[in-house]
Amino acid sequence: MAPPQPDETTVENTKPTQAANSITGLRAVILLQLALLLAGTWWVFGAVYGLEGYEGDYWFTAEQLAFNQSLIWIVIPQAAILAIAVVQVGRTRWGLALLGLNTAAAVFQTLMLEGFFILGTPLLVTAAAQWVFLAHKKTRARVRHGSDPKRPLLPEAVVLPIAAAVAAALLIWNHQVNGVDNWYPPRAFEADEAPAILEDIAIAPLDVLESVEGFPAPTDRQLLEEPCDETPGWTDYTLAYTYEEPKTATDPLTRSTVAAMRERLTADGWDIVWDQEFEAGEEPPPGYTIRGEREDGLAIEFQVSDPTTALWITSGCVRDTD
Repeated sequence: MAPPQPDETTVENTKPTQAANSITGLRAVILLQLALLLAGTWWVFGAVYGLEGYEGDYWFTAEQLAFNQSLIWIVIPQAAILAIAVVQVGRTRWGLALLGLNTAAAVFQTLMLEGFFILGTPLLVTAAAQWVFLAHKKTRARVRHGSDPKRPLLPEAVVLPIAAAVAAALLIWNHQVNGVDNWYPPRAFEADEAPAILEDIAIAPLDVLESVEGFPAPTDRQLLEEPCDETPGWTDYTLAYTYEEPKTATDPLTRSTVAAMRERLTADGWDIVWDQEFEAGEEPPPGYTIRGEREDGLAIEFQVSDPTTALWITSGCVRDTD
């Protein structure tokens, strides 16, 4: 006896259900990519600002402006495309165009991220995965033709103004904080005050070096003034002490001196951002370097090496006195 065959109504009802399920899966992947984009952007933003060049040394405000601006122009448009696509794919006739724009944006973003490929790869994979759903004929037809909704532009009318407002707000904030008129963050002192401040800061590390038995006295002292990246109106001051005898990292005197400097900097509240031994063939030369920084932009760096043993107290970039 032949098994019962499904009637035509059952077959017809099954096909739309399969297409609807595929559209739901496609929208879920688009939503996943949107979540990865937003979460990943926050991660990249934090990672870049955690690098030494962006953390507390008051040197890279102009670069922050460019970085933030690039991030805004790369992320906000793609986030808007994805937010619209979550609703419009399978609803209106431009679903394929949205998927194409999203894929192009994902490729562009991955190329722009360069070293941060860990973020770019998942975005590119999810963008590519969306096209896998189009292998289903019914899904492809639904995405191509849509469902003729009564208000086809409603998602765009909601998402685009919000995206424009967010982008405008972020750009205004970026220019206020990192604008070209603010090449470096404001400081609590100006150029004419910097030398005296460096003299006061130098008292503690000099006291450390004088207290270490066997460590020589400084042979030279200079106050150096350098323009900040050729930016008119800003100067970086360095109070430099040099010492007569070159040392190596393995020298017992080096180890005791660095240990004493580390202990004093930590006790005085300096943030140790560099505490490293260098071997032959590396930069800086063989020896030891330790650097402490403060939130106000001041820094103390002590290097014991061959050929340079020196103590530097730096102001960071300060505005010249009018």
